[in-house]
Amino acid sequence: MKPQSSISPLKKGATGCLSASAERKCPKNTGWQAASGTRIGLCAILLVVGFVSSAAAQSVWELTPYRIRLIVAMRPTPELDARLRSDLESALLGRFETVIGAAWDVSTEPVSPRLRHQIVDDIGAVTAELLGEGRGEFDKIMLLAVTPGPMGYRVAAREFDVRTQVFGSVAEQPLWQSAKLCDASFDAVRRAFAPLARIASSKGKDVKLRLRAGGLSMRDKTLKALAAGDVFRPMVRYLDREGKLRRVIEVPWTFMVVDRIEERGFHCTLHSAMHSPLSGRRRGRVEQLALAVRPAGKSTRLTLKARVEPNQLLCGYDVLGRLPDSKKTTPLGQTDAKGTVNIPAIDGPLRILIVKCGGVLLARLPVVPGLSPTLEAQVPGVDERLEMEGFITGIQEELIDIVTRREVLIVRARKHIEEVDWEKARARVNELRSLQTRAEFLRTLDRQQEKVSVKDTWIKKKIDTLFGDTRKLLDKFLDPGAIEKIALEVNQARAENRKAKPQPHQPQEKPPEKAEILPTDAGASNANLGDAFD
Repeated sequence: MKPQSSISPLKKGATGCLSASAERKCPKNTGWQAASGTRIGLCAILLVVGFVSSAAAQSVWELTPYRIRLIVAMRPTPELDARLRSDLESALLGRFETVIGAAWDVSTEPVSPRLRHQIVDDIGAVTAELLGEGRGEFDKIMLLAVTPGPMGYRVAAREFDVRTQVFGSVAEQPLWQSAKLCDASFDAVRRAFAPLARIASSKGKDVKLRLRAGGLSMRDKTLKALAAGDVFRPMVRYLDREGKLRRVIEVPWTFMVVDRIEERGFHCTLHSAMHSPLSGRRRGRVEQLALAVRPAGKSTRLTLKARVEPNQLLCGYDVLGRLPDSKKTTPLGQTDAKGTVNIPAIDGPLRILIVKCGGVLLARLPVVPGLSPTLEAQVPGVDERLEMEGFITGIQEELIDIVTRREVLIVRARKHIEEVDWEKARARVNELRSLQTRAEFLRTLDRQQEKVSVKDTWIKKKIDTLFGDTRKLLDKFLDPGAIEKIALEVNQARAENRKAKPQPHQPQEKPPEKAEILPTDAGASNANLGDAFD
């Protein structure tokens, strides 16, 4: 016991502040430490709360289930009665809960006879107005039609996405036995369902999406809400100040293909006929969404028109197709007299169409065959360009002929110089000067270019490039100095030849002969000399 008592006061004095000096200091230090600890604790709490709030805000979209309204319509027959419809609705609700789980919040409601008749008559012709005003309370409205067929039943499902105001393709499922009605209906609804995502970011061709209800896993682990290769199309929602929908715009000729799936979102590759379709500045309350594409495996009829008025139909244009990750193209045909061509369905959902005319690439159009029965694309009309290409081709052929003749005449003129045949050399120079000159070619080009009247700026730019390239060829191959150079060579060679050639020999004139002076006497001689001076 003594050892414990001897040790205990030491511990108490060290930790309990029993000394006088310690007692004077302890209250102040304790308050400062308490305040400091409080501040640190508050900061830590704020950091944790902020982190949790941020994470929660980012996770609301992924943790929010789809609110789905299921509408089942059957054509009245002895087999397809009201009791069977009620049993099918109950069985489907149970199947959704068992297989899908928390990601889908499905409910059924009775519908008007008009809507029911329209669904069973032609589910593809149902409009948003027929669905009623209450459709805004849901995220998806799923239509299911069960009608008798030639051998069994026909089950068809179609989705209406409320946020984007877009109807999906019709998914049909054949049915031979009424006992499999629930299975066939569930498969049709699941294939017609199109997941919705938000565009989180886009950089170049890389787009990151966040999937609605992506954080809620399906109970059936064999089913996946998303897979690599799935295709999405971007949609832009414009809201008013009260948050109500003003309008929805689909970004034209633009699709996104899923590349990789991550824990928080997934990445896609952007394919578009437009430059930077997602990076444009958008003012006001704008929401960028992406809706999955569910093609029906049918073909699409494409119509090509000129993009400037009067937007005439473009006939005889070549259309080729390729897969997004391949460079190999397959000819699909030429546009007919109505400017149309058929785009058949393929194994993959997305196909890149390449439009050409006269070897000129006009457009690259991403298309999902069967998503829409008809499509219309406005591309540059190249009729004026083809006409100008024909004219330029003729000019270039004339240029080749002139250049060839010039070279031949220059070679022949130099040969005549070597042969010292000045007449023929001068004749070749005269032939060179009689050929069409660069100035004459340029005047022809200017007159033709002034006749060009094209409204499409892209085509106008291409035509101007053709004329500009031809002018460069004229400057390069029709230099007028080449003719003057060979003429100068002829003149200089002739002049040098004259200097080098000796003059013809001429006989020299003989000096006059002196008169013979005969010897005489001095007097006589002097007298003769005097006579000569006189």
